[in-house]
Amino acid sequence: MLDEARRLNDLVTNLVAYGRPHALRIAEIDPSRLAREVADAVRPRAQQAGTKVDVRAASDAHVVVADADQIKQVLLNLLLNAIEAD
Repeated sequence: MLDEARRLNDLVTNLVAYGRPHALRIAEIDPSRLAREVADAVRPRAQQAGTKVDVRAASDAHVVVADADQIKQVLLNLLLNAIEAD
């Protein structure tokens, strides 16, 4: 029940934030590092659901120019949707 309340709170927070203008913070980022951070954050939830989260990144990962928070949000949404769909 508490997890569902948190999820709903996050959803409402994201919807409210979506309606506001958001200044992008563009910088060079390591997408592999971001993927590992997000995977680490959702791993407990995945384990509860009986799902394994594994990040396989190339050893010669490239730096990209993007907003790290936005990329993290996309990765988080993808992983949470995958966990729920499994």
